[in-house]
Amino acid sequence: MIGERFLAPINRADTVEGIVTSYNEDSGFVTLITDDGESWKGYEYQLETITPLEYKNERSELN
Repeated sequence: MIGERFLAPINRADTVEGIVTSYNEDSGFVTLITDDGESWKGYEYQLETITPLEYKNERSELN
């Protein structure tokens, strides 16, 4: 899980995208760092997986 990219909720409607930098297997507690350097802390069950195709498409839309 560490080093993988996920979406995490920041409120009921919005998410933030980032890379997991720490993960506690016993509790499920996760720390994620966004591309802007912001950190998000929460639990594994809150994360949404980003497929490689989605990530590639998002990056190509930015360029």
